[in-house]
Amino acid sequence: MTLSITARHLRRLEKRFRKSGLPGLVHLNRGKRSNRKIPEKRKATILTLLHSTYTDFGPTFASEKLKEDHDLDYDPKTIRSIMIEAVLCSSKDLSISDGMFILKG
Repeated sequence: MTLSITARHLRRLEKRFRKSGLPGLVHLNRGKRSNRKIPEKRKATILTLLHSTYTDFGPTFASEKLKEDHDLDYDPKTIRSIMIEAVLCSSKDLSISDGMFILKG
């Protein structure tokens, strides 16, 4: 079995293992909130706007309108994931063509 790591990295892992045991080998950011995660309050605002104003919009157009009208600048992929999470559309309803999302049907 090979680890495919450098000698320097192996020494660093060995040092952490000797100091903390097996828990020392777990990534130190495990269990922490991501720096890129959208705050729940802002996500709720986006969902409210998507439900009330942009119900029949696809992720790309909704993203553009959120930026223009509400100064909420998020990537269409982020808006798509919020929509899927909130079941505003399913992942099967959206396809990607030439880098843009298209609402099927």
